[in-house]
Amino acid sequence: MCIRDRDVGDAASEQFDDTHLAQVEVRRMQALEQHQHAVHALGAMHHRTGKNLVRDPGERPGVVRDVGSHRLPVQLGPAEHLAMRDRVGMVDLTAFNEFDIKGPGAMSGLQAIVVNNVDVPVGRSVYTPLLTPHGVFRRHLTIFRRGEEHFRVITGAFDGGRDNYLFNKYLPADGTVTFTEGDAADIETTALATIAFLNANRYPETTTKALTYIIQKKSAQGHWGSTQATILALKALMLSLGSRTETVNAKVTVALNGEQVSELAVTPEDCDVMRLVDLGEKTKAGSNTVTLTIDGEGSMLYQVVGRFYTPWVAAQPEQAPMSIEVAYDKTRLAVNDMVKARVKVTNNRPNAAQMIHVDLGIPPGFEVQAADLEKLVENKTIQKYEMTGRQIIVYFERIDGNGVIEFQYALRAKFPLRAQTPSSRAVSYTHLTLPTIYSV
Repeated sequence: MCIRDRDVGDAASEQFDDTHLAQVEVRRMQALEQHQHAVHALGAMHHRTGKNLVRDPGERPGVVRDVGSHRLPVQLGPAEHLAMRDRVGMVDLTAFNEFDIKGPGAMSGLQAIVVNNVDVPVGRSVYTPLLTPHGVFRRHLTIFRRGEEHFRVITGAFDGGRDNYLFNKYLPADGTVTFTEGDAADIETTALATIAFLNANRYPETTTKALTYIIQKKSAQGHWGSTQATILALKALMLSLGSRTETVNAKVTVALNGEQVSELAVTPEDCDVMRLVDLGEKTKAGSNTVTLTIDGEGSMLYQVVGRFYTPWVAAQPEQAPMSIEVAYDKTRLAVNDMVKARVKVTNNRPNAAQMIHVDLGIPPGFEVQAADLEKLVENKTIQKYEMTGRQIIVYFERIDGNGVIEFQYALRAKFPLRAQTPSSRAVSYTHLTLPTIYSV
């Protein structure tokens, strides 16, 4: 259910809500269509296995029903939850949006628009709904406390623009809070202070450190996060070239591992020229120490760049978690002759695999002898099987860690032809929210 905030007076907010409602409606219809596909798939599996694979309405949400003696993997959400709870998992958050809220008013500002208490120890996080000033629920997000006056908001990739709008609209506008993405606020502040120091020609050592910080914060894309941070950073760097180097008159000595390798003279006439010293041929294996010594007046920026190569090591092929081998006792036979197919399924992992099915290709022109498969079910070598026009689907309830299951069945040649057997594959749902397929 979506609740609209009719009390927001300005037209921008109303237009924002209408767009949001349209997007929510589209996503709801897409989710409904996916849910219907899933129900059809579960119904087909129920018809095939004779077992109810859909959670009863009265069951507690998040509980995975047992089917046989293993957890049902088609309930992807609960399966992922159990994998994270029982073992360990890695969650990719790179698509999420991050906002930093800093300042003496950050705490009170957040407390006014989120439900849960964000006054937690530094290093802790809070999962909380986000409300409007009228108490209307907007969405839920995570807030990390990174310092006494520093909070980081983690929100979904789809919700980033809307959350940016809400925080900027409802956080205090009295100057006690900054709302930025990444380090933009720190870069802006540093750049402004650096420009002031350069214009006043004061505090050269502090200015050099500030310029170094600005250079280090430049992203790989060539900017400093926000537009304002990029503009101020470039202004500071350009101003440093004009005011910090015009009075330079010095000699710079470059030493490598205690030995002098170059000496540069920098004068007011050529102080804006970049010098490059290549130490590649003089370095040694392991650690190297570069020392710069300046004799004279003025201050300059420098950069030391290291580059190295590691030997190429061919990647070793990784052993698949499961493997399957299919072999036939003969490859030439006449019409109505019988051929034996021998199958070997191996679990290459130390942990047991549960709910495995093996797809065995049927060569064209051959008829599978179902009696052999019925015997495998009777002696519990396999749990069950079913046949289609081109494959046999064999189900196993469990294969122990590093375990091997071998069985065989017969096929009868019906026509005189040359046939190639389709590929076979083993599918395991253990520890996975979606199946991984191993083919031969």
